Amino acid sequence: MLDAIGSLIGGLILTFGLAVLMLLYFLPSIVVLMRRADDMVGVVIVLNVFLGWTFLGWVASLAMAFSGSSGPRQGYPQPYIYPPAPPTPVYYPASSNRNGVASEPHLANPSPNADS
Repeated sequence: MLDAIGSLIGGLILTFGLAVLMLLYFLPSIVVLMRRADDMVGVVIVLNVFLGWTFLGWVASLAMAFSGSSGPRQGYPQPYIYPPAPPTPVYYPASSNRNGVASEPHLANPSPNADS
């Protein structure tokens, strides 16, 4: 009975150790995917998978994973912010002149050299 429990614990430790080693082996690939460095993803993953078993290949892929330009943190592009629209001119209602005839409507802010 104790031998079965001991082998079960040994198997769990072995499985956990292999999972940690796999995580460390694929660390460069995980880093480049988390940084969203789109220009380096393919190169780093291929280098990591095929040459990561050598220490030099693993270090090179890790360095490339950190050196790529990281993409935006958000999944959506930034919206274009339009400038505010100019204010609409305000017209006063037509007013009557001395003869009782309605004149043209005029702007609320006439220019200084306009005749009133």
